Amino acid sequence: MSPTGSSIESPHGSSTPLLSESPHRDSNVLDYPAHTTSKTIASILGPALIVIGATESLNLQHFENLPPAHVYQNGIIIFTGGLVILRFHFSWRWSWTTLITVMGSLMTAVGTLRMAFPATPAAVGGAAFYGTLATLVLTGSFLTWKGYH
Repeated sequence: MSPTGSSIESPHGSSTPLLSESPHRDSNVLDYPAHTTSKTIASILGPALIVIGATESLNLQHFENLPPAHVYQNGIIIFTGGLVILRFHFSWRWSWTTLITVMGSLMTAVGTLRMAFPATPAAVGGAAFYGTLATLVLTGSFLTWKGYH
């Protein structure tokens, strides 16, 4: 039985813990090899970034005058997603997997800013905005490739 009390019972009466102690953290996390976690997150985050970047560019007219409450709610979602990524993937190694940690950190920062300043006008349009959307799509494409390759 694991420290959390969660286990899978086999037909023969033995149990396999669902969670186990990670040698890299003080708390329980899913006991996957780091590479598997990286590929799993990349295979989810990559397609999400592609779709977000593409659909935001198609719907710019809807983002110009969002009510502050919607911006705040969007900040909550982005912030929470960033925290989840950082909780399960906080790695600053010299490899492609660091990009996942960077994205989690950026999401946490952007979500915090959107919650702290929801009434700030959106900078829709312009080279910086389109560059950001293109970066999302390119980053998403790379992560998708790494996640499914």
